[in-house]
Amino acid sequence: TGDDFHYIDDFRDSTWLTLMSNRTNLCRDLLSNEGNFFLHLDHHAAHYGRPLLDETFGEENFQNEIAWGYRTQGVSKDRYPRKHDNIYFYAKNEEEMYFNPIQKRTYYENEFFADDVDEEGNYYSDNFIRDIWDQDDETKPFISGSNEFWGLYTQKPEGLIKRILRTTSREGDLILDFFAGSGTSMAAAHKMNRDWIVVEMGDYFHEKVIPRVKEVFASEGEHEPTGISEEVDWGGGGFAKYFSLEQHEQALK
Repeated sequence: TGDDFHYIDDFRDSTWLTLMSNRTNLCRDLLSNEGNFFLHLDHHAAHYGRPLLDETFGEENFQNEIAWGYRTQGVSKDRYPRKHDNIYFYAKNEEEMYFNPIQKRTYYENEFFADDVDEEGNYYSDNFIRDIWDQDDETKPFISGSNEFWGLYTQKPEGLIKRILRTTSREGDLILDFFAGSGTSMAAAHKMNRDWIVVEMGDYFHEKVIPRVKEVFASEGEHEPTGISEEVDWGGGGFAKYFSLEQHEQALK
């Protein structure tokens, strides 16, 4: 889509599709039959991503298209503002997939909309999470001044990954993110007692991902809790290894 991101993003559509196809096919082969796959795209590429994933995983394994909404940044006056991204959700095998539905409690001022009342007299309803995740949700994007922000324009909040991991994985499961970015999936997975592997080819791997790994491990004492740390009662600790791989041309240089 241009040069507006930290990473290389000026692929032609056909090149991008080939790049994604190579990775999604490998990911399908690595997934267990209980495993699930998520791909986050915006309006530039969402219409390419859906048929690609249908081909990779099979239309029968398509689960949902999640709309992740946000109100941050500017608003256009000459069109309906673009304020949502698409997250495509596929299973490796729909008959064997793991999914743990969760409910969200909503409070109301009167009993007309509510299903129940708590001990303090507050009216509420518990409803299963639907496929629209908006600004008033735990998945809401953070502003650039947030202590969770690592300076990448496309960075996701840990709360978004937390919801995905809560519903589609168990403690001890292995999470793979082969576009690690700033390391958000690593941070959320580690704090939620999942094993993880992340891959990144950008130069900012050493500027963003490694320092963030260290911060997650050392999130006690002088370090201020960030992201989902308080929600999941994260107390720090951990161990990781990282490897740098070179292409043949790089090795010759």
